[in-house]
Amino acid sequence: MNSQPPTQVGGFFMFNNQRIKCVLLGLSVLLALYCAMLAFSPEAAVKVVKYSGYWFVLVAFTLLLVNLGRCFKGRRSQWRQWGLEPLALLTILLGSVMLLLTQKSGYKIVMDEPVLSATALQMHLHREAMTATRGYDVGGSFRLMGGYIDKRPYFYPFLVSLLHDLTGYRPLQGAVLNALLTPLFLGLIFIAGRMLSASKAGGYLAVWLFMTVPLLGMVVNSAGFDLLNLVMILAALLAAVAYLQEPKYERLNVLLLTAVLLAQTRYESVIYVFVVAIVVYMAWWRRRRIMLSKTALIVPLLLICVPLQHTLFNEYPQMWQLGEDTGAPFMVSFISPNLVHASNYFFSISGELPNSLMLSLLFSLSLLIAIPVFVVSKHGEGEVVRSFFLFGAGIFASFILLMAYHWGQIDDIAATRIALPFMLLQVLFSVWVLGNLSKGRVVLRYMAWGSFLFFVSFARPRTAGNSFLSTADLSIAVDWQQEKMAANKHVSLFVAAPQFILPVSEKISAIALQEITERKKEIEFHRQLGTFGEIWFFDFCAVDPGSVTELKLVSSFDPSFECELIGQLKLREGYYIGLWRLVRVQLADAETAEINQWLQAARAKPDAKVHLYLETLP
Repeated sequence: MNSQPPTQVGGFFMFNNQRIKCVLLGLSVLLALYCAMLAFSPEAAVKVVKYSGYWFVLVAFTLLLVNLGRCFKGRRSQWRQWGLEPLALLTILLGSVMLLLTQKSGYKIVMDEPVLSATALQMHLHREAMTATRGYDVGGSFRLMGGYIDKRPYFYPFLVSLLHDLTGYRPLQGAVLNALLTPLFLGLIFIAGRMLSASKAGGYLAVWLFMTVPLLGMVVNSAGFDLLNLVMILAALLAAVAYLQEPKYERLNVLLLTAVLLAQTRYESVIYVFVVAIVVYMAWWRRRRIMLSKTALIVPLLLICVPLQHTLFNEYPQMWQLGEDTGAPFMVSFISPNLVHASNYFFSISGELPNSLMLSLLFSLSLLIAIPVFVVSKHGEGEVVRSFFLFGAGIFASFILLMAYHWGQIDDIAATRIALPFMLLQVLFSVWVLGNLSKGRVVLRYMAWGSFLFFVSFARPRTAGNSFLSTADLSIAVDWQQEKMAANKHVSLFVAAPQFILPVSEKISAIALQEITERKKEIEFHRQLGTFGEIWFFDFCAVDPGSVTELKLVSSFDPSFECELIGQLKLREGYYIGLWRLVRVQLADAETAEINQWLQAARAKPDAKVHLYLETLP
């Protein structure tokens, strides 16, 4: 730990080493801004992110662990100060088990989660911040041979890749990570609730109240980054409280490094970097002292990849996934209709959306009585409440930003998860308000029991009996494809599919379905060579069910591919997914002659076979 005294603000005495640190921090900020905005062309930025993104996250994560170790060294009593006594730990464990048993673990939002799995695979095998899109089983070893820089932040796939490194590769390792994060999340929200209410009952209420949200049951059983985002928001909040209560260099480091990693967890979580900056400045101002550690000097540099990654949106506008009539990804005009969608979600009584009416009503009541409670608040002062309101402002700002987003309709199951941080705010705000009532502890105790009973009687059965994805065709189709591939993994498969990243993340040789026509010569060569046991094509089909009595899907791809239908699944009326096995590819005479030359060369010279094998992979 740095033993030098901290710098004094303004006209106060400044020690030379701290003066140097201030200068170095300024230079670090300027260098980071230059690298992030001016130094690299879009093409160069892609390479910088690809080759350095993993290592930046690794450095930040390692430093965080080291400083956490220093903070907790010799502080076993801290657990009791947080209220983590046996009953609380049992509650956290029981809640985690109940959540993890509500739904089958797997991909929930299939536009994101398989991509995160493929990114983690690339990090695991090559230490590159890139999403794998082409891969082949070569001699029993799966090799990645192509990919792209994705828009999604990298902290979550980094953690998944660490699990691969430690325990071996699993396609759904992301679900394992979320299972491990579940008790951590419940523990952190218990501590936050207890601190805000100055009562253990507030901790129990925070745990059970959030568990009444069926969306939480979905997220903990998913392979997405939203649970990690909640964990990091709570971690940053508690780190801010700890730093304000007792400013120390290692606590400052934990706060700053948590902010760095939070910024690389979800797109909009960059907002919390500014919240943390305000917390640090507030601590300096109150004590009239500046505290700068050596780690603080490199924090701006650790954030370089965040704006560089966002330049991809400018270079590749299709990443915004804009509709035909959408003018821009963010517009003020989106806020009003999206707030209507938000109201539909929060107060839905249909049972078709993973919302908690109990939480929404309690939060609304808390808003109504918040002002008089704030005036007479017993806990309105102190670092806990100050930190909570700062982070609450950050959560609210990110929520409004998402309401201005073109895809901010949170009653759409594909976008519902973006409301989770706001629901975290609802839970903690309600706990704070109830804890400040004249009989706050009694109210908290009864509400905690009420939340527990609501979860056990209504929320958990509802979550277990409804995946909430019944109208999400893509999710159903992905589950079906996974089942088919898993049942035939003993066969050396080659798969072409619209969601081509899915088989790659399963370590199955694959390309995009739209590429098969231009690669048909190579596909037929490897079919004849016996490279793959079977060649499969997945595709979606829109049909008129009234035109046939017994529906048998007809493939829509190039007629030169002679295939047989071996499976189909109805997704909704008139819309199916089919699975075809390739029989052979009909080629022109010149292409057939070229394939024959390849086959003769491969049979004559073993070395030539290896060369041809790699050169002609589809």
